[in-house]
Amino acid sequence: MAKDVEDPAANYAGTLLEAVTKDQLNTGLTGQIRFRVSEANLYAYLFGIKQPIVHVMAYFVSVLRQKIASFEAKPLVPVVAEGSLATGTPVADIIRISINDLRKNLRDLNDYMDQECVARPPGMASCSMRR
Repeated sequence: MAKDVEDPAANYAGTLLEAVTKDQLNTGLTGQIRFRVSEANLYAYLFGIKQPIVHVMAYFVSVLRQKIASFEAKPLVPVVAEGSLATGTPVADIIRISINDLRKNLRDLNDYMDQECVARPPGMASCSMRR
């Protein structure tokens, strides 16, 4: 998914795609993009876009980076008897945005990407990211 057809040297020669998390940490992404062209939009895919592969990949990377930049893990379940920490902050209100949370919730991230990519770019019926 890091391959840039227009600039082969970009993204560490197509080996690593960078994204920034909500807490301003850089993370490197590797994986695959799988997509299929919708028969209903085949003409638009083949003749409506100069470089359809570039278009599909750019769309996917844009959606992925946006999701990572705004990602928040599900709230913690209260574990303290009163449901709050020593500071008085309810445990369920703590926002978790670490890179480990991204790893733990990779299935949710994949599901989100599947939803966002269904028939969005011209000619693309679906796409998904696999680690």
